Formats: sequence, C-alpha cells, structure tokens
Amino acid sequence: MHIINSSKINIVFLSFSLIFGFASSILFFNYLGIIISICVFLFFILFLYLLTRSKKSIILNFYTLFFSIIYSLITSFIISNLFIIFDSKISILYRIFLIPTVSISLMYFWMFLMSISFKSIKKNKIDRSTLFRLVFLVVSFIFLVFIYLPSDTLLNNYKEYSFPFFEIIISYSYRLLLPFIIVFIISFFNKNIFNIISNVLLGLLLCIFAQFSFFNAFIGQINGALYDWKDHYIFSIINLFVWLLIILFPFVSKYIFKKIYNELLFLLPCIIISILLISFLFTIFSSPGIAFKYRQYHLSGDKQYKLSPNGNIVLFVVDSVDNSYIKRIYDEEKSFYEDFKDFSLYTNTCSVFDYTVYSHAQFMAGVYVYGDKKEKEGFEDIVYPRFLENNYQLNFFNFSSEDCRDMEKYISNFVGRTFETKERFYSIINKSENEIFVRDDLIRKNVTKITLFQILPCLFKGYIDVSDISFKLCVTNTDFIYDNYRNNDDFYNNLHLSLDDTDYKYFVFQNIEGAHFPCDDYYIKTKYSLNIVKEYINQMKELGVYDDSLIIIISDHGIHDGVDGISFPKASTPLFLIKEQNINRNEICLNNSPIYHEDIIPTILVNCGLYYEGDEKIIGNSIYDFKEGDLRERIWYDRDFNSDSILAFSYTGNTEDLEFQVETNNFRKINR
Repeated sequence: MHIINSSKINIVFLSFSLIFGFASSILFFNYLGIIISICVFLFFILFLYLLTRSKKSIILNFYTLFFSIIYSLITSFIISNLFIIFDSKISILYRIFLIPTVSISLMYFWMFLMSISFKSIKKNKIDRSTLFRLVFLVVSFIFLVFIYLPSDTLLNNYKEYSFPFFEIIISYSYRLLLPFIIVFIISFFNKNIFNIISNVLLGLLLCIFAQFSFFNAFIGQINGALYDWKDHYIFSIINLFVWLLIILFPFVSKYIFKKIYNELLFLLPCIIISILLISFLFTIFSSPGIAFKYRQYHLSGDKQYKLSPNGNIVLFVVDSVDNSYIKRIYDEEKSFYEDFKDFSLYTNTCSVFDYTVYSHAQFMAGVYVYGDKKEKEGFEDIVYPRFLENNYQLNFFNFSSEDCRDMEKYISNFVGRTFETKERFYSIINKSENEIFVRDDLIRKNVTKITLFQILPCLFKGYIDVSDISFKLCVTNTDFIYDNYRNNDDFYNNLHLSLDDTDYKYFVFQNIEGAHFPCDDYYIKTKYSLNIVKEYINQMKELGVYDDSLIIIISDHGIHDGVDGISFPKASTPLFLIKEQNINRNEICLNNSPIYHEDIIPTILVNCGLYYEGDEKIIGNSIYDFKEGDLRERIWYDRDFNSDSILAFSYTGNTEDLEFQVETNNFRKINR
C-alpha cells in the first residue's frame, strides 16, 4: 500500500492545497474558480499517477484519481458554503489561511478513508477488472442521473431561471459524492455480493436509459399535472415488465454469453456513456450564450405609449374594477360615460377566475390553471400566428405570462438582458436593502423532482408532484424591474401617446392597477381608473387612430371578496366595454347579453376578420353569439381563503343569479 504512505503524495497534496487555496481566494469561488481549481488539481493527480505507476498499482491509481476528483468537489462545496456564511465577516488574508487549512484537513481524512477501502478490497480478493468495471459503471450511472438529465432539462428550459447553467449545476454537484459512497460501501462486501450489486447497478442504468430515451416519448411533456398511469394502463404495465426484464439481463447474460460476459458488462456502459457524452456536448455547444450568463426576462416598455398608424387593437385591462360600481356610476352620473359614447357596456359578465394571473392565462391563452374546465389544447399556437401572418405586432405590457409560457415567442417586446457578473445582476434586480440570495435547496428540490419523473417507470410517476416546480422562486428578495408602468399614477403621469414609425399594425395589451385592493374607496378609485382610460382614448383621437381601432376595456376580475371590514358585492363580476372599428354613436349602449371572459379572443378575431369556420369548437364563441335573455351556463371560480381550494359557482342566468349562488354557498369545492 505504498500509494497511501508515500511522502511524495503528501507533498503533491500539500502543494495542490496551497495552489487551490490561493486560486480560489482570488476568484472568490465563482463557478470558473472551481473549474480552474479542479483542473489544477487534476494536473497534480496526473503527475502523481506518472510518479507511482507500476503494473500492480495501475488500478489503484485510477481509483485514487477517481476519489481525488470527488475530493476536489467536496472541498469546493464546503469552502464555497463557508464563504456564503462568512463572506462579509472575514478578510482576504483570513480566506487565504482558511482555504488551505480546510483543504489539507479534508485531504488527510480522505486519504484515511481510501486506505480503509483499499484494505477491504484486498481482503475480499476483488480483482482489478471487477473493481474497474464497478468504478466505470458507477461513474456512468451518476453521470446519467446527476449530470446529463439535469443538464438536459435546465438547458432546454433556460428561460425559467436567471442564473448561469454552470452555477446551478455546481449547486447540485454535491450529489457527485455518491460514487465515492457507493464504491466505498460496496468494497466491504465479499466478491459474490460485490458482483450482484454491480449487476443490479448495470440493470438500473439500462432501465433508466431506456425509460427517458424511449418510453417517456409516449407520455408527453411535463405540464404541471399529475401523471395518472391508469390513463395508459396497458402501456404502463408493459413499461414495468420491460424494466424487470432489463434488470434481470445482467444476471441471465452470465449463462447465455459466458465467453463475452465480462466484456459485455463493460461494453454496455461504454456505449451508453458515449451516447450521453456526445449528446451532452452537443447540448452545451448548441445552447444560446444567454443560458450561461446572469439574465433577466421582462416585457420591455420601450413602446408602451406607441401606436401604429396602420391600425390598432387595444385591449385595456383595468385590474379589479367591478361591474357593480360601473352600473352604479351609470345610474348616478350618466354623463361620466360621454367619452365612451361609441362603446357598448356589457352588464351581465363573468370573469371565469377571481385572480389576475389565472385570469390573464385563461382569456389570453385558453389556459385553465385550476378548475375542472378542459383546457383549449394549442390555443396560443392557433390564435397568435394568425395575427403575425396578418402583419400585427404584439406589444404586451404588464401581462402575467407565467402560466402561458408558449405565448412568449409571439410577444415582440418579450426580451432578455444579460449581465456578466453576479454583482451587476444583483444591483439591477434588487431595489431594496434586503439581502438577496439563491435558494440552492429549492434548486436541488426542483431538479430532483424533474429527474425522478424522467427516470421512474410510468407506474410510479404519479407519486412525483411536479405541479409546484418553479425556478423563479429559487431567487429570494428580488424585485424585477420592468420598464412598464402599471401603477395608476405612474401610468397616467407618463401617458404621452405617439405614432411609431412602422409598417406593422399593433395589438396592444395594457394593464394598470385599477381599483385593486388596498384602497380607501372603490367607487372613487373606479372612476379614477376610467379617467385614465379616457385620457388614453382622447390621445388616440388626437393622433387620428381612434376611429379605425378596435378598443376593448375590461377588468381581469371584479373585486376580491374575503377582505375584513369592507362591504363588497356578493359576487365579483368584471367590467367589459367594447368599441368596434368605425363605430359612431350618440351615447353609450348597454347590453345585458350573458358574456364570459372566454369570449374575448374570439371577439377580437371576429372584428379582425381572422375568425374562421369551426373556430367555435377550437377557440370558443364570441360575444356576438349571445343575445339578451339567453340562458348560458357559466362557471365562476373563486378562491377559498381558508383552504387550498377553488370554489366553483355554476349559474345560467344574470348577475343576480350568480349572487344568489354565492349567498347560498351553492358551490363545488375543487382541490388545486
């Protein structure tokens, strides 16, 4: 066991620790610092290998190299976490002292564990080829599960998080300790158990590779919904049966392929890891550079006050304005609506959801985040290409797109900006004095859930809850700066419309604070919100683009219920005003037709001549398909503030009918 006791090794490790410490101190342990430090360490290990190699110690040197790589990752992980704790409390000189000390201490402990493992291997008479095969097999298994699959997921969804890909992988890299733990534990078993464990690992490696490469193709993308294997009963049973056959394969092959058994058990992991490495490198080099930088995605506000001279669709969303106040203003002060004389005011409305994010996703993308309504499949990819093909540019401001990410590719002002350093990124996104930090625990939790969902057979996927996965929550105390004005006062004070120099027509989505809680008087705030819209309309008239524009003014929902001390309407119903192109009236027109927020996009398509035969089945009906007095079944989904549930109120009449359902608690409770 001269490899462990060699004084030359101690010198090499000591030298490395010093270099590792100084390099890391200078680079402050960003991901580049860790990679450089590991490369320096590997150089010394190569030197160690050349220094001590002999026919009897080749496999032990490989074993040493393998453990040494893991050692460097442990050291990086421990010291980088020490920096997180003490970063603001220790000086540069203390760091230079701390890092080598921790490195050297870990090194001697590591050498002690290696010596125990070597003695156990020798005692159990495990030959070199068997040991080498196990080490290679474990490396392949860990690479697949803890590097390849997370990397593939993260790089293909890089818009979901704000940090460089390598930093996220490094925060997850402590799992690379598993090869050492596995090999270290297995080394204490006798040769027969050693071989059994090796065969089981090979079987699992083949199963996981087959699962994500072939079987997962039949279940579609992860969309947040729980997977129910009963929907694919026969397929799930076949999937599980194939798993059992593959796991048995290494054991059976010992008797079927006697002559090439050892070569086969080594060749199969070689083929798999070769495929994975090629795919991994291709993914890395084909990913956009933005995936490797600190970044922020946002809706640019450069054109928030721009309109097109060639035609406009303006969808103006005034948050939380309730129709009860709209009707009250009409009854008490009808002259207030003189600026809306060309509009139709719908008084029998329903918003589907009583929450901004869910409501935006529903009426703009056909997405039902919660509830028991069936989602309109492919809604965004059917609707929005029609606008683009007809020379419309989509400029959306303060649009909540989190639950309808497929729309982002169609929105022209959805842009990303990158930052070269963490400090610059933090200064942009953190407007408060609170400390900003990355939740590594949430990153690991999310990646673990996704990886488990990918590798498990279909029969067990339903036990993995992927509905709460969000990398946006992994950065805490952040307040992303958008260039859009949403606050009522800010929007109004900066409201100076102008015509853009463009050949496009514009589809503009505006969203302001409106009468959202908290406020002292909803009646006054409703009028103030509508005065802002009036000013927008008057400036459109001054620019000469009012007449040929389609203008729809809505609220995403009515007033939220459940706020103590404030008397609200029994049911929440949204504002809905519409002015079609080239419509001129002497006064506002009231309409009591039963309309629904599902009707908004079909109504826009009808007015633009982009609503085609059969669309009522795919996209839905427009407001023009319903007349006053019609009975129409509508469902209003309200939040239950006392539980994690949605209350579904079904009704077929007018607003008074909905109020009666709410007052009598006639609802269906739906778990989120």
